[in-house]
Amino acid sequence: MDTELANVHFKDDSIKAYSTDSEHYIARYIIHKKETISRIRFINAEKFESYIEDYNKLHAQNCEWFSASIKDFYHDIVKIQIVQDYLKNLEKNQVGFIVFLAVQIKLMIFPT
Repeated sequence: MDTELANVHFKDDSIKAYSTDSEHYIARYIIHKKETISRIRFINAEKFESYIEDYNKLHAQNCEWFSASIKDFYHDIVKIQIVQDYLKNLEKNQVGFIVFLAVQIKLMIFPT
């Protein structure tokens, strides 16, 4: 936002305003009988670049975490007995073979 932001505190009969660079707005709506939650972050235009740097760092950390989680999932899924039993009977199930190939491809992409 290209304006000043203020955080206003109300307590009993007291009202105090404080200057801030950013503010979170969280809203809950019911649309078509489904609850929807949205988050909007208002950021002072002068500070926008510094917040972008923070979001870039957060994005990089999320990429690392999700990559490791996907790798762990596909690595460990073949250790589950029911999956091992399913893989043994693949010749009876073409759809199963496609799943098997997908798992193998993931293992190749994320080797142990």
